[in-house]
Amino acid sequence: MSGNSMVAAYAQNGHMEEARRILERMPEHSVVTWTALMVGLAKQSSVPGARSLFLEMPERNAASWNAIIQAYARGGYVEEAERFFQRMPQHSRSVVPWTAMVVAAARAGEMEDADEVFAKSPQLDEIAWSAMISGCSLNGQAVRAVELFKAMDLEGLRIDAVALVSVIDACSIVASVAAESAHAIIRELELEKSVAVGNALINLYGKTGQPGRSKAVFDRMVATRNRLSWTGLLSAHAHSGLALECLELSRDMKLEGVAPDGVALMSVLSACSHAGMGGAAAEELDVAAHEYGVAVAAEHLVCVADALGRAGEVAEACAVLERFGAGVVAWMSLLAACGRVGEEAVGRRAADRVVEMDPENAASAIAMCFWNEGSPRQRCKKDEELQCWQ
Repeated sequence: MSGNSMVAAYAQNGHMEEARRILERMPEHSVVTWTALMVGLAKQSSVPGARSLFLEMPERNAASWNAIIQAYARGGYVEEAERFFQRMPQHSRSVVPWTAMVVAAARAGEMEDADEVFAKSPQLDEIAWSAMISGCSLNGQAVRAVELFKAMDLEGLRIDAVALVSVIDACSIVASVAAESAHAIIRELELEKSVAVGNALINLYGKTGQPGRSKAVFDRMVATRNRLSWTGLLSAHAHSGLALECLELSRDMKLEGVAPDGVALMSVLSACSHAGMGGAAAEELDVAAHEYGVAVAAEHLVCVADALGRAGEVAEACAVLERFGAGVVAWMSLLAACGRVGEEAVGRRAADRVVEMDPENAASAIAMCFWNEGSPRQRCKKDEELQCWQ
């Protein structure tokens, strides 16, 4: 094996010290040898090493310039990459450095710089387009991301899976019909079973009120779906107020051996709350906490209190809040429910808890949630009782 080949082999596999030793033992160093070592350092994101070697090189070719620009770009040093890019001979500027600059700026969130390079570039590949789309989506430019996707499709270029996820996310924000085009490409490339792409589609259709389509994507992901897939599907059905379906999915999820997390639990509780299914919400909470070890958060308890309150089961709600050590917001939710159904005994207990936890704001909270309910005569009596808490 020649010296050049050995240097390249060691460098490409990350064995930089061995590659350097072979280089130093070689009687003659060509630009190819130096560049092989440079490329290895760039792939290792060893910016200081790449810079030192670049300055040491007696001569440079296009590959050398590409390597140093990529090293800085991958390391997130956009300004330094730009300086080397400006110094690069015009005849050496291929698609590689232009793409590297677009990718670096987009990943750093510097979308104006990325746009400028993107617009000036005489040639761009799929990587640059995908980087721009991902950058726009990540930086809140959903409309621009969708526009770029449409333009890329017209150019006949094929987007990668990562950028497809970005397009799908952007479509869910702007409710774009481009989602159909993106999904068609996903089917064509047979990427629908990819867990990242599939999960993005589940979320997209959930946010746009199409839980049936979310379920169809989910069903085609039998071999790849994970907890995020289940969570997305639960969220999709909760978003459309399908409480019974959420409960059924929650059961199926557990039967498949996937433990629920706090997000999945919240979707089920939210759906139950809107449907007034207090008993089901309380049962889901108990199972998640005691059988699956889900950490019960304040929002879970508020949701259960609201669900039971809507069903008029305020005593059961009180028991749940006591059992889980609920915070002031959950007790205020119960207090409001007691006011709606005229349950004073439980309301008093809830009011006591509010006073204990937030004495400074308790009076106004109690008045707003409970004691202003009822007839003028009742309100007068309650105003007198309110003084006891004040």
